[in-house]
Amino acid sequence: MNHVEFNGINCQSLGWYCKTKEISKPEIKTNFVEIPGRNGSLDLTEIYGNIPLGDRSVSITLIAIDFDNAQERLQELANYIHGKRVVLTEYEGNKKDSYLSYSARLEIKSHGYDGVAYTVDIEGVAEPSAYYCRQVLKKADAPYNISVPFVLNYAKDVKLRIDIDGTQTGIRMNINGNTTARDLNDGELYSLSDDTYVGQDLVVGTNTIYYTGKPDGLLVPKITISEGVTVTR
Repeated sequence: MNHVEFNGINCQSLGWYCKTKEISKPEIKTNFVEIPGRNGSLDLTEIYGNIPLGDRSVSITLIAIDFDNAQERLQELANYIHGKRVVLTEYEGNKKDSYLSYSARLEIKSHGYDGVAYTVDIEGVAEPSAYYCRQVLKKADAPYNISVPFVLNYAKDVKLRIDIDGTQTGIRMNINGNTTARDLNDGELYSLSDDTYVGQDLVVGTNTIYYTGKPDGLLVPKITISEGVTVTR
């Protein structure tokens, strides 16, 4: 199943299923100069170091979950995205194990009943750079008193996020030689922000999370670690 989010809100929460979505790859802005007497043209595309890229085009079709409330949901959706710049996120399947996010300006181009369902067509323009994030560790139902090592694959431009669902558990993290310790209550979510380690070289293979569960060992935290990097693919 296709999934799209607008500023972190899944379209289903707004009353819509994603029928189709297409986000183009950025066009390469080439710069070829014809010089009289020269064989072939002179390629100055990378004269300033980086290859310049054009914007991405965005096309999304949504289907109303509840036909009877489609007009109300449409107005809510329009208030949320029409003409506005949003963080547009896409992923496949039911689990958000990896995703791509874009900065995009969207508008509702058309809407109505197509004979089968009430649909909304959204178009827009997104910046060429996208943010790719993937889950690198998800740990659950492990014994208490355990050390969980994990490996990070990027450096400098990485965005590292750690989410831990608390179960009256002591957490101690060692990332890049920095130690963080705190206690969590049942149901409490502890999150390390995406930007905490941006600009640092992450030491591969030396990062651990250590947690101490309840004495009966039946309740342990769920740990999710994601890392992301800016891409133009």
